Amino acid sequence: MPELLEFEAYKYVIKSKCLNKKIDDVESSAKSLVKDIPFSVFKKGLINQKFDSVDRKGRYLIIHVSSGDKLVMHFGLTGFLIYSKDTNVKFSRVNILFKNTDILRCKRRA
Repeated sequence: MPELLEFEAYKYVIKSKCLNKKIDDVESSAKSLVKDIPFSVFKKGLINQKFDSVDRKGRYLIIHVSSGDKLVMHFGLTGFLIYSKDTNVKFSRVNILFKNTDILRCKRRA
């Protein structure tokens, strides 16, 4: 399970790289990771929105979206975030693609 220090690092990455960038698309190889709503609704709710701010509560990251919604992330035992422009990263579970071609990837360790 990621340690609290890692969550602070993820928070810093989102704060420094992702805030105020328009979301172009959302992809997932594991649509079941999105809880309580269908993936299509989740995706539609993020496209053309921006991340306004990010908070951490314990082992959860809470991302405030410009629509007023909140994206809550928990990484389980082996999850982590990668922020990159590389389109060839394998085994991403959820990808949030920004209009500037940057990608926020939620992955898990193999």
